[in-house]
Amino acid sequence: MIREKAEAEASARRQQVYEKLPEIKQIDEEVRELGMRLSRIMVSGADNAKEQLGRFRIKIDALGEEKAFKLTENNFPVDYMEIRYKCDKCKDTGTNDMGERCSCFNERLSEAEIWQNSSKKI
Repeated sequence: MIREKAEAEASARRQQVYEKLPEIKQIDEEVRELGMRLSRIMVSGADNAKEQLGRFRIKIDALGEEKAFKLTENNFPVDYMEIRYKCDKCKDTGTNDMGERCSCFNERLSEAEIWQNSSKKI
């Protein structure tokens, strides 16, 4: 639930930026397209794949810089559209990369118990 809320909030912020700055949406779409093309090049095993990868990375980096500039120029933090997880270690899943419980798990469990107990009183 916490993770879904964080993702929904990021989506709402992204839409807000896209409405105010349509050029940011264009940048994101171009980066997404370049990423797909980059993946196809890597899989293809083309002779000049390394050269093409380098060019794509330069272009993606330049678009990222342009996006950051446009965001800050319009009073948005650079990371405004990013998901803001409560726990950066597990990204609010409750488990780490090894499948073990994250250190935040007990804290979230305590919060759930407090919420559940308070909602019973109402």
